[in-house]
Amino acid sequence: MRRASILGVMVVGIALLLWAGWHNLRERKLAMQKARENQVVLIPDKGGQAEGEDDLAPKMRGKKAPNFTLTNLDGKKVSLADYKGRPVLINFWATWCGPCKVEMPWFEQLRNHHIRLSPAAKMECEDVLARINRFYYSRNMIHRGRLLSAFYDLLMLIHEQCRPEMEVPQKPTDRQRYVQSIIDYIEEGYMKDIELERMASDLHMNRFHLMKVFREVTGMTVFDYLYRRRVNQAKILFYQSDQNTVTDVGFQVGFKHLSHFSRVFKKQAGVTPAEYRKMLQRSERDPERLESESSSPPAIAP
Repeated sequence: MRRASILGVMVVGIALLLWAGWHNLRERKLAMQKARENQVVLIPDKGGQAEGEDDLAPKMRGKKAPNFTLTNLDGKKVSLADYKGRPVLINFWATWCGPCKVEMPWFEQLRNHHIRLSPAAKMECEDVLARINRFYYSRNMIHRGRLLSAFYDLLMLIHEQCRPEMEVPQKPTDRQRYVQSIIDYIEEGYMKDIELERMASDLHMNRFHLMKVFREVTGMTVFDYLYRRRVNQAKILFYQSDQNTVTDVGFQVGFKHLSHFSRVFKKQAGVTPAEYRKMLQRSERDPERLESESSSPPAIAP
């Protein structure tokens, strides 16, 4: 009887060990399968097509980004299509990412931040932008390297100018918050007909107080900012496609009349929209020509 009991315990123990081993092996296989499904392979780009690169990558590179819709922190639906033709910065971050937690307040703090350049810094910035414009259209590999070098120099210059704002935490004043709300309003609807009375009503602000605060903080009037925003967007649309006509671009950025669009554009860019469009088309056909014209390059965007 005692031997039978011992034998039964041994059988049960062996069975438990076998079951535990099988269960552990099964869990490990499932974990490995899940890891393979979630694996992300980084493939170095070797001058275009990389060895072993997925077939989808070369098809998507340089193509229009697929549209998507997400919900922001305010519960509002935001779609990529809403920002068509406008520069978009997408920052991927995670709660466990230390550097992400550091940089996120900077994005908020420097959003639509206006850098006031000293005369020396302004000259340096214009020189860097001229070098970028000089090499942008060139197919020469040396020029591409110099373009990247100039762009990196521009990023460092911007970092140098914004560094005091990033290092010294400052709470925005009421005036700054007012101006930020005005800028956000213009960014959302610059392509539509914006009326000062309607803007003041939508933002629950007094019209004259709105104009006064905006000018004191930014150094320009509300409509000066609006027209500058529209002209900059028009430059981007001309740059994106030579199929965009002057009339179409004028209407897309919010101008009702072609004559008004041309007058405002020339006042800010120094040339008419038609002349600017032709300059871009000539530059695209003859990239090397820009090297001889780099002393007075056409600005693509601020």
